Amino acid sequence: MLRVAEGLLRASPDWRVAVICGDNPALLTRMQALKAAHGARLHVTGFTSRVADYMRASDLLVTKPGPGSLAEAWHCRLPVVVAGNRQTIPQERFNVRYLTEQDLGIVVQRWSDVPAAVQAFVADAERQRRMRDNLGRLAPNRAVYEVLELLDARVRGSDLRRRASATESRFR
Repeated sequence: MLRVAEGLLRASPDWRVAVICGDNPALLTRMQALKAAHGARLHVTGFTSRVADYMRASDLLVTKPGPGSLAEAWHCRLPVVVAGNRQTIPQERFNVRYLTEQDLGIVVQRWSDVPAAVQAFVADAERQRRMRDNLGRLAPNRAVYEVLELLDARVRGSDLRRRASATESRFR
């Protein structure tokens, strides 16, 4: 992550880079040292509950192709850059394929390719527009509500079966 941030900061003096280190104090310390060299162009934070705020303030997200990160980014209509290669864990490979097929972001082979991929993206207004249009066409993520509806139906269904069984036993 440190090399990706350094590469992005070197790629353009106009870019501001925000890095969320999560609960990784060693990474936070290394990033803060990098911040000393780049000042206000680099914003570094540890764990935060404001990830959605950071996403809404961003033009692009560099992340791994995990389902949580991608779902949050796509909910915010934020294009992503992910690495997709042999080291991508199997359960995240479908996410890389989906991202590519739907043109929702950029896939690089190596993390060191990120700065060049971002430069190409920034220089291509048509690609930016196309990705944002594609993101805007995604169906809203209703999974949390669908799960609740399924659980409710299951619970009510079980309750109805119990009542029916109790009623039947009274008539036997």
